[in-house]
Amino acid sequence: MTDADCRPLAVEVFEGNTSDQTTVMDKIDDMRKDFHIDEMIFIGDRGMVTRAWREDLQKKEYEAVKYISALKRKEFFDFRYMH
Repeated sequence: MTDADCRPLAVEVFEGNTSDQTTVMDKIDDMRKDFHIDEMIFIGDRGMVTRAWREDLQKKEYEAVKYISALKRKEFFDFRYMH
């Protein structure tokens, strides 16, 4: 996690066999609580941004959480028009 000037504020490393799907939402919640922030941009690889994770971010309490991912074009459009 970095501040607005890209200075590191926090780093956490997990064991190599830890699934991103089990950590991403918990870490977003922890960062928001520990650092008293609402608005954030999460940057993750394809393995971190799953359909279930994206659906979680559609909930009202996460409307200030944006993300950047290495999604394929088709994956982006599938999500964008999903209801």
